[in-house]
Amino acid sequence: MRAALIVTELALAVVLMVGAGLLVRTFWSLAKEYPGFNPSGVVTAGVVAPPSPQRPETRTCTPPRRSGTGSCARACGVFGALPGIEEAAITSALPATGQTFNVALAVENRPVESSAT
Repeated sequence: MRAALIVTELALAVVLMVGAGLLVRTFWSLAKEYPGFNPSGVVTAGVVAPPSPQRPETRTCTPPRRSGTGSCARACGVFGALPGIEEAAITSALPATGQTFNVALAVENRPVESSAT
């Protein structure tokens, strides 16, 4: 019985070591993978938007009434004016971070449609 336990323990140890090696090799390969853009010189920052006056439980940028007048556009302008900044943009989810959002789009003066199937 003791010999069977030792053989089983060694077999499991080998399986775990092989699995760990494959995992490390996969992460190494993913780190070297080209993301589709040149990430050097790119800086990202997380910003928490102030609560919405209409719905305090949500935090959103105010939409622009005219081009470039919303709080998001103003924030983008402030960041873009900093020294050394060539381009500035605001997004709800950065690429290659795994963030996905499944939210309903509400259009002003139209009823909200249910997405339930």
